[in-house]
Amino acid sequence: MCDKEVAYLLKVSRRTLGEYRSNGTLPYYVLGGKVLYKWSENGQVLDRGYRSTCRMQGG
Repeated sequence: MCDKEVAYLLKVSRRTLGEYRSNGTLPYYVLGGKVLYKWSENGQVLDRGYRSTCRMQGG
């Protein structure tokens, strides 16, 4: 998936995705100068984040 698609799905800006790449939050690939994300890898990252958020809130 391209950064525009991922930003839309995550409801974050493309700049925020850049920060996520920089700090290692989201795995990504660069092919031909284009940044791409593998949904299966990022889905796992998001699922872990969602679960930890639920635990913090007691849900």
